[in-house]
Amino acid sequence: MMKNQTISSTSSRIWRREVMRRHPRIGVRPTPKPPPGRAQACPEVAVACIDLAGGRSAEDLAEVGGYTYAWTEDDVIIVVRLGDDDWAALSAVCTHQGCFVGYRAKAGDLFCGCHASVFELDGRVTAGPAEAPLRVYTVAREGDLLVVSGTSGDRGRGGANGSAGRVAGAARRG
Repeated sequence: MMKNQTISSTSSRIWRREVMRRHPRIGVRPTPKPPPGRAQACPEVAVACIDLAGGRSAEDLAEVGGYTYAWTEDDVIIVVRLGDDDWAALSAVCTHQGCFVGYRAKAGDLFCGCHASVFELDGRVTAGPAEAPLRVYTVAREGDLLVVSGTSGDRGRGGANGSAGRVAGAARRG
């Protein structure tokens, strides 16, 4: 990534340098590449792939309640481990003013520390000044890879009835 690369969100553009300064955990833990000899092909439909066989992200997701961030060309995604084979992946960029959200395991939600917006793991806003839901991604486990792909369509709107159902279905061990 270039030094001045921007991250787009619906309401603002954020300089990567500013994100690193405000959120050192993100800056220290970029999405790791597979180690030499363990390289696995990330499916073409994937937005991001996380290697669960090793590296910082694998450590962060080793236990239920763990989470990590994945940087993509268009978004920063937070991936949360909800159960043995259950994952959630959402945009980590708050829809209010573009700050980053973090996972609160005890509350089971995503919290934006800038202006106290709170989001459910299906993307819905439950508190704060944010009005639009977070974008939700699908997650599937393929061997040692956690594959994050597609979106649920318009921000937070999944399912045939337009409700914001969690798109992070159970992943199967391969």
